Formats: sequence, structure tokens, C-alpha cells
Amino acid sequence: MSHLILIPICLLLTCLAGYGVIAICRIEKTLDTIAGDGQLARAAVGFTVGAAALSLLFAVSGHVRLNAWTMTIPAVVLAAYGLFNLPHRAAAGSAKLSNGEVTAAASIAVLATLNLCGALTPEVRHDPLFYHVEVPQLWLNFGRMVEVPENGHSYFPYGFEMLYTWGLSLGSDSTAKAFHWAAGLAAAFWAGRLARLVGGKPLYGAVLFYTLPTMSYLSSSTYIDLATAMYGTAALVLLFRIHPKKWMVAESLLFGLLVGSAMATKYTAWPLLGFPLLGVLPFLTNWRNWLAAGIMAFAAIAPWAIRNSA
Repeated sequence: MSHLILIPICLLLTCLAGYGVIAICRIEKTLDTIAGDGQLARAAVGFTVGAAALSLLFAVSGHVRLNAWTMTIPAVVLAAYGLFNLPHRAAAGSAKLSNGEVTAAASIAVLATLNLCGALTPEVRHDPLFYHVEVPQLWLNFGRMVEVPENGHSYFPYGFEMLYTWGLSLGSDSTAKAFHWAAGLAAAFWAGRLARLVGGKPLYGAVLFYTLPTMSYLSSSTYIDLATAMYGTAALVLLFRIHPKKWMVAESLLFGLLVGSAMATKYTAWPLLGFPLLGVLPFLTNWRNWLAAGIMAFAAIAPWAIRNSA
């Protein structure tokens, strides 16, 4: 039962930590424009930003010390700042949904519940047991991030797995799996926002993404593909919010953090997401925004690049 309580606590701390970062960067208006007034939408934004920030923070501190305290305390501090600065607005009247949108929302809710049930079961898949969960567990046993030469997969970037490490340090692989489940929902949210950018209905875009058969398989596991999708789609949405001429340092840094976090999930994200997104930015904005984004993206992948080059 204690493990079940940890899941909503960790997810809530991650969402609030995201709003702590948003408050520090002072970009509430930009992200509120993207998310809208819905609490679930704002939670998806907070989780995306919080997951990226905490993963980087844990990756840096993990080279020195890695345990439940060194991860939970920074998460709580950042979440407390986010809670204190959480924007409070009068609830706006919600737009009436069509029958199709109601059906789409209900489909997502039902599938999310079923996927959560799967996420609460022990991990049995090969890749998670071989390295997505195994390597973080070895790091926890040693008390810090160490080289594991007998496992070649340990040289992959482990950005999102740092959240798994946090969940494992609290004693449950189900808590670790819950992070990937939440990433799937957040990715569906960002897919809906992409649909809105091209004139479509957000709920239709979200349900088309979330009802893919592979979503149910991945949402109940500790793979990292849904984190890659979450960061990549969020970065693509934010890309269209960066002004072509204005100096938007906070938005550019956040864009770079999202791109770098996607690259820190797996090497295949580098040519598929990282390089294309960073490569197109100079044609859409001024060089200062591009430089800020590039520096932040490098900072997000630096812990893994430096570790492998040492």
C-alpha cells in the first residue's frame, strides 16, 4: 500500500517541480498560452518540464552521491517553490465539447486507467530488466553512478532513467513505471497541441496518438520511448512560440532543455530529433535564441557525454 501512495506523491512533486522551473524562468504566460486553463493540461506541462529538470539535476548530483535523500530533497525544494508560485486564476468557462470530443476524452481516460493497472505490476520485459532498471539499481547499490563495463548498454544516456532511479530508491519498480505511464499521457497532450497548431482539434490529435496499440505496451513498462516522444513533441510545439526577431532567452533555454532531454533518452534521438530541431531554429529566429538553445541542449546531454569520454 505504501508503494501505491508513493506514485501520486512522486508524480505530483514532478509536476510542481516543473512549475518551479517555469517560475524561475518567468515564462508562465508563454506556457499558459500553450496549455490553456485546464488543470490536466497544466499538469502535463508541469510534468514535462519537471521531468526534464529533475533528470538533469539527478544526473549531475548522481556522479557524487545517489540515494533517496539526494533525489527527494531537491525535488521537494523545487516543488515547494513551484507550489508557492503556482499561478492562480479564476476558472474560465469551459468550452462545450462535441460528442466526438467527449468520446475521445473518455477513450483516453479508459485506456489510461487500464495502462496504469499494467504499470502497477512487476516489470518482466527484457530490456528494462537488462539495463533500463538494472543499471540504475546497480548505481543505487554503489551509492553513486559508476561504470558497469560488463553491460555495454550502461554506456547509453540515462536521462529519463534518472526518474526511474528515484522511484527505485523509494523501494518500488512500479513507481518507476508510473513515470513512463505519465510520460505517455503528457506525450498525448503535446500531440494534441500539435494538432491544434495545424488547425485540428486537440482531443482528436491526442486520442489518435494515445490509442495506438504500442502505447498500451509501452505505458505499462520502464522503456523510455514515451519520454522521447514527450520531450520531442513539446519542443516542437514550443519552437513555434519563439519569436523570429525578439530576444526570448527563457523560452530558448527551455526549448534547448527539452531537445537535450530528448537526446539524453537514447542515441537514436540525436539524428531524429536533436539535430533537426536545433538545425531548423536558426532559420526561424535570431542567432542569440539559437545559441541559448544550443548551450542548454548541450548541458542536458553533457553528464552522459562527459561520462562516456572520461
